Amino acid sequence: MSKYNRRKDGRLEATKMIHGHIYHVYGRSDHEVSVKLEQLTIDSENSDLYIDKTTLLKNWTSHWLELIHPDISDNTFNMYKNNVRIINNSIGDIPLCDVLPSQAQMCLNSCAGKCTRKKVRMTGNRLYKAAIADGLIRKNPFELTEKVNYKPSEKRPLSDAEKQAVINIKNFSGSDLVYLHILYYCGLRRCEALALSRHDINLKKRKLTVNSSIVFLSGSESYMKDTKSYAGKRSITIPRPLAAELKEYLSTVDIYLFPNMSGGIMTKNAFMSKWNRIICEINAELSGKNGIASHKKLRVIDVTNGITPHTFRHNYCTALYYAGIDLKEAQYLMGHADAATTLRIYTHLAEAEKREKNSTKIDEYFDENNAQKSV
Repeated sequence: MSKYNRRKDGRLEATKMIHGHIYHVYGRSDHEVSVKLEQLTIDSENSDLYIDKTTLLKNWTSHWLELIHPDISDNTFNMYKNNVRIINNSIGDIPLCDVLPSQAQMCLNSCAGKCTRKKVRMTGNRLYKAAIADGLIRKNPFELTEKVNYKPSEKRPLSDAEKQAVINIKNFSGSDLVYLHILYYCGLRRCEALALSRHDINLKKRKLTVNSSIVFLSGSESYMKDTKSYAGKRSITIPRPLAAELKEYLSTVDIYLFPNMSGGIMTKNAFMSKWNRIICEINAELSGKNGIASHKKLRVIDVTNGITPHTFRHNYCTALYYAGIDLKEAQYLMGHADAATTLRIYTHLAEAEKREKNSTKIDEYFDENNAQKSV
């Protein structure tokens, strides 16, 4: 039994107070945590961890990342970590209290693209607000930088041709085909689907239970955790076409529906290979070629228009709208913690539907008007 606290994500955690600040240390084993605690003590004795307004920005960002890590997912933490690296490369050697708005702006200007710039600005704001809350400084230089006018591209459902391709695929490995159809018929997040075990499938009731997800730490390392939020835990009806596939497929698996080569949970490298095969097969179906024999050629001419696992999730939400599923139930089936996320998709679809009806009305008006004039 470990002498450290074990978190829900499987990691061990220890805390240590230094100069009035609590530091968190994480590891996969008692030995790893002990080594990190020992290094923390050495760093504190060398005054590397003492935080005040003269602390270099790069040292404050390291401290801030440690503070927020316990409360956010690994994916979110990695996003902040990447943004902090950009900030440190640009202005990390300047004392926390001496960074000017113009220097913060130069840091943002060095970012590649508006999307990255917006994320870095958001990260800079957060870490400086934390410093203000601790009474280290009064002003936030990132707050005075130019706001980034960036709007993500609209998520799209599958086209009619893509839907037909997904349904028609036959000459495909069972694992890849079942994974693809679970995304299509149930709208799961990619790592929710990868975490499924045979015990999550009830064919008698035609129900699929989502209660966990996989987190990719690196190309070859991953672990199982709870769903993205409590709302992620849900039970979804398995449509009949998928139920027939699952009945045959379940007889071929031991525990996990989509294991790695050794039977454990899927890794990022293994998933990328799986997804590449799936895209090649969809592409082959769309272009009328044999996918298995044409993989190398298909990578040159890709007509799938950037289909991702999330495309299928958006497509599922679109299907719920047109199936007449009310907003509250759609939120549950999608596993959205915030109803606003589901509402945004439903509102967009309703507006598109209204525009289509208005186009029909305009056509009918002019057709009728022209007919009357020709009499």
